[in-house]
Amino acid sequence: MNHSWNIRKFGDICTSELGKTRDEKRNKGSFRPYLCAINVQWDRFELSDLKEMRFEDNEYDRYTVRKGDLVICEGGDIGRAAIWDKEEPIHYQNALHRVRFDNGVNARFILYYLYFLKQAGILDGRYGKGVTIKHLVKSSLLSIPVPVPPLNEQQRIVDELDLLTGIIDKKNAQLRDLDALAQSIFYEMFGDPIANDRGWPAKAIGEFAEVTDYVANGSFATLRANVSYKSEPDYAVLVRLADFSNGFDKSKFVYVDKHAYDFLAKSKLLGGEIIMSNVGSVGKAFLCPDLKTPMSLAPNSILIRTPNSVFSFACFKMPSFQEAIRGITSQTALPKFNKTEFKKIRIINPDAFSQKQFEEKWQAIKFKETSIIASLNDAKQLLDSRMAFYFS
Repeated sequence: MNHSWNIRKFGDICTSELGKTRDEKRNKGSFRPYLCAINVQWDRFELSDLKEMRFEDNEYDRYTVRKGDLVICEGGDIGRAAIWDKEEPIHYQNALHRVRFDNGVNARFILYYLYFLKQAGILDGRYGKGVTIKHLVKSSLLSIPVPVPPLNEQQRIVDELDLLTGIIDKKNAQLRDLDALAQSIFYEMFGDPIANDRGWPAKAIGEFAEVTDYVANGSFATLRANVSYKSEPDYAVLVRLADFSNGFDKSKFVYVDKHAYDFLAKSKLLGGEIIMSNVGSVGKAFLCPDLKTPMSLAPNSILIRTPNSVFSFACFKMPSFQEAIRGITSQTALPKFNKTEFKKIRIINPDAFSQKQFEEKWQAIKFKETSIIASLNDAKQLLDSRMAFYFS
């Protein structure tokens, strides 16, 4: 970080307000759509499933997000943020901070700074409150020291980071296209895995798969991502759901004492297991690659072992299966699914030859993904290094 930059408290460069609390008995007014935490992703909004609650006319200004406002998650994945870029304003709930900056502050510069703090573990470790579920309370948010270079320098840095982010977005789009191709091939060969319009034999997941879930206890939840390297045999390597997105990054592994956590015995990974989220982005799934050394899966995830993991994984990625997952997920501030009901979901079970044919086509697609993922990871590492250069 340039030592000539002014360092100011977050609260000194903006105004910040939490949104409206949902209370069906007390809320009055007309129903209007609003943003909640699940609608806010990093640098984007997911608006396909907006909820509604009552707002009175005199609450309009207080609980409204306008173009240029930075919206930050207060709970769950704390600090996750995006800038509202639409002309039409929208309401928001109390799980979100609405931030409006003073003149002389570029909202995207602050967005990148928050992302840097999040990736470095600083946001959760230093400013998150709570043990099991973290919260970025208003007083903590406003206390964060923020570098404030001249506005033209902020814009120069944003332009550079936007360029790298654009490359990353293009690579992710290519991966989504390949994923769509895999789904198209699946439909062509088997039809819908839930509706079973082709009349394949079908089984409940619990009849052919071993499904394990486990949650973090208080002591585990205090662990931080940036733990120095440890060696066998006393320590185990933990991988988390985020580590499966685009390959493993050893610099972000967590090492824990093998003798301190009972879950390690049932969460060991060798490769080929299906990993699924059971909180927050419920149903998001990854297929564990072949591992050179055994690792363990961190808590707050689902570990699924099946005889044919590729075919089962493909089923789990299908829209109809994801819809079935949503049907057994609790509709709370932090969604969580029901393992017992999950095991009852019936999916198609074609003959082994047909499954093998699909796996060969799927593997060909995954081979194409490999080079894209490698270049994507290079771009991400470069983005991380440039953010570290500017913000460390």
